[in-house]
Amino acid sequence: MFQSKWEFGLAAKDALALRQAVLVEEKGLKREAAFDRYDEIAAHVFVWDARGPIAAGRIFPQGRATGLGSIVVAAGRRAEPFADLVLRILLDKAQNLAGDPVLALLFPGEESLYIPFGFQKVETRPDGRSVYSVPAREIRWHSACQEG
Repeated sequence: MFQSKWEFGLAAKDALALRQAVLVEEKGLKREAAFDRYDEIAAHVFVWDARGPIAAGRIFPQGRATGLGSIVVAAGRRAEPFADLVLRILLDKAQNLAGDPVLALLFPGEESLYIPFGFQKVETRPDGRSVYSVPAREIRWHSACQEG
């Protein structure tokens, strides 16, 4: 059985530690690319179980929009749907916040998680990352469950 909790700002030690382990130590990103000023004001969701940390993500105000991102899943747990779970938790929270649209700054390869929820690319940045957006009221909730 897994558990989740919200942590806020830089007090989000568990979520930030998992992001450090995945993005900096495992994937080799520079710390400056893995962390930014939004970490100080973000609400971070952290998921774990008896085996240890599983996944984390964050939500934060970004001007008139709501920003999402930095969804990471621990090595050895990526075949399980925890990235999808974290994104669903974040999107549920985003629909209840004032910021609209919902924005996500994605590294190449992350798009397939967001597109089924209605995110569309609005900008490509020089560093190779892209900004995706969806109006909060147009988030598409979908299920992998199908009738037999």
